[in-house]
Amino acid sequence: MTRSERANELQSTLAGNDLPILDGYRAVGVVLVMAEHFGYVGAGGLALTGFFALSGFLITWLLRKEDRATGTVSVRRFYVRRMLRILPAYYVYVVFSLLLMIYLGKQALPYGMVSASLGYVANYYNAFNGHPPGPFAHLWSLAVEEQFYLLWPVLFVLLSRRGRKALAAFLVTSILSVLVWRSAVYSMTGNVAYVYNAFDTRFDALAVGCLLAVCVEHEKFRRFVATITRWTWLPLVTMVVAWPFNRPPLRFTLGFTMQAVLISLLLVQLVTLHKSRLWSWLQHPMLRYLGGISYPMYLYHQWGIGLGDKASMLPGPAQFVVGVLATTVAAAASYHLIERPFLRLKKHFEPDGFGISRPLPDEVLMPLLSPQLQVAHAAELQQGERFAFGDNWNRFLRILDEERIAEAQRSIQDMLGVESLRNRSFLDVGSGSGLFSLAARRLGATVHSFDYDTASVACTAELRRRFFPSDPHWTVEQGSVVDRDYVHSLGTYDIVYAWGVLHHTGAMWQALDNIVATVAPGGRLFLAIYNDQGIRSSRWRRVKQLYCSGPVGRAVVSATFIPAFVLRDLAADLVWRRNPMRRYAEYKRKRGMSVVRDWVDWLGGYPFEVAKPEQVFDFYRDRRLSLNKLKTCGGSVGCNEFIFERSVEADNDAMPVRRRLSLRQ
Repeated sequence: MTRSERANELQSTLAGNDLPILDGYRAVGVVLVMAEHFGYVGAGGLALTGFFALSGFLITWLLRKEDRATGTVSVRRFYVRRMLRILPAYYVYVVFSLLLMIYLGKQALPYGMVSASLGYVANYYNAFNGHPPGPFAHLWSLAVEEQFYLLWPVLFVLLSRRGRKALAAFLVTSILSVLVWRSAVYSMTGNVAYVYNAFDTRFDALAVGCLLAVCVEHEKFRRFVATITRWTWLPLVTMVVAWPFNRPPLRFTLGFTMQAVLISLLLVQLVTLHKSRLWSWLQHPMLRYLGGISYPMYLYHQWGIGLGDKASMLPGPAQFVVGVLATTVAAAASYHLIERPFLRLKKHFEPDGFGISRPLPDEVLMPLLSPQLQVAHAAELQQGERFAFGDNWNRFLRILDEERIAEAQRSIQDMLGVESLRNRSFLDVGSGSGLFSLAARRLGATVHSFDYDTASVACTAELRRRFFPSDPHWTVEQGSVVDRDYVHSLGTYDIVYAWGVLHHTGAMWQALDNIVATVAPGGRLFLAIYNDQGIRSSRWRRVKQLYCSGPVGRAVVSATFIPAFVLRDLAADLVWRRNPMRRYAEYKRKRGMSVVRDWVDWLGGYPFEVAKPEQVFDFYRDRRLSLNKLKTCGGSVGCNEFIFERSVEADNDAMPVRRRLSLRQ
């Protein structure tokens, strides 16, 4: 990858719902912790510090994502989500361990430690009691994280009101303060148990992760990422540099802080380089599964390695393997029987959808808009000559979630037959909600989005602001596809995406002609055009005109047709003995869109033009584009879908290529 590609790889990955190598890192980390507790001198302490930094990063990143999406952070919902994620498995483990100790006839039951564990203060019990061994001792790290979960969302809400700089300043101050405090405690008392366990001496690792989430989008940090990921072996250097900080006494002063900093950088390197041969093993399905159950593995590993110790007839490494296997079995049972039922409830407390809950600042939106097009578009809306597509898309954004985004990505991948769009350019003609622009950008394409509808431009700009802020590889602007000079000024692209758009321009054939010049040699044009049904199409045109005529027409059309659509689909499902709800779930999986939003888009979609498949085919054959794929709607209501390809030898008409990238896979 080039320096620019490396700088943007992390941003592209963070915009997704899944962080690559995250589960792999967790799996390796929990095994390292188990190895150290089994008696092998290793990197278990480093792994724990890495877990702290990772927690700080993920929580802060999610809080910032919610703040951008909704304009606020619901602390109550955050607490509920954390409780559903952590408490059920945790308390089952505590009760299980206590009952097992009673069953095994332990003479001195650690009621003090059990009480501290139930109250999530096991870290301070360890700190003041010399870190006593037992099946509850390792719960100290979970107590540290729970204390962080309790405090940080409130601090985040208060500080974020003052901006990112205030957040960063607080975190830097906290890191330095904890470092000084921990060094002073260790130097004056030598109390290793307190320094190791207490929240006030370990918060710096969490704060380092929080700081990473705050700074990761900054342009200077992007350039720094490009530097530390220049070679795929650089993460090995980071590991070597981190190792000396794990040795006492240095680890109890500067060491914990430097461990957090270096492991945070290691995570950045691994996420950026996750597709390289050297690190792709971290995404092996087995590691991903173990990472998914790493929390219960950490809970039960003391009992697991204890069982391994009992296999004394085996050599040491084999005993450790037995311990890991026993832990994995217990963790899998905990995850599937206890955690998953509660995790299903989390979706009810997720942040609200991605709709524009607060207006984009004028300094962000106005440079993207054309004053002339704004006036023309507003006049057409007022006169009933055009449907308010942008308002519909804004309502759709309120229910947009990661599942729909992922389905849009898969839709593009299936159409192109590729996994990635890296090194490809993508023109989104009539971007609408911006969903497919976002999907293409996540797949690695350089994206240019434009729309005639002012509110649609705002929707697309909002998704860009939320997922790819300040990204030079995704541009958004207002433009008209029927303006030949404007379209020709855009240059050529590897992928031109005009799905279900051009038949709403009022000048469809002109728009179809204009976009030919944007298709690069070897590039592809994706089209969806309403099928010409003759008189039925004429009737639908009149329905759409009535919908756009005003509030009364809109109410009449909606009240007539939406219940009819529902009853039609229900009747068909009952006749064919299908689950009626499955239709809507499959629709979302297929399109990444809401069926209700598409119904409204259909009823109000005016201007409305149609074409027969052979007309579109002949039109583009005359313009030297060959048909690559065709999917018709079978003569019914709907769109015929086309993929045209421009041969590499085709005349490029001397079009400017300032946005064109190569077609390298």
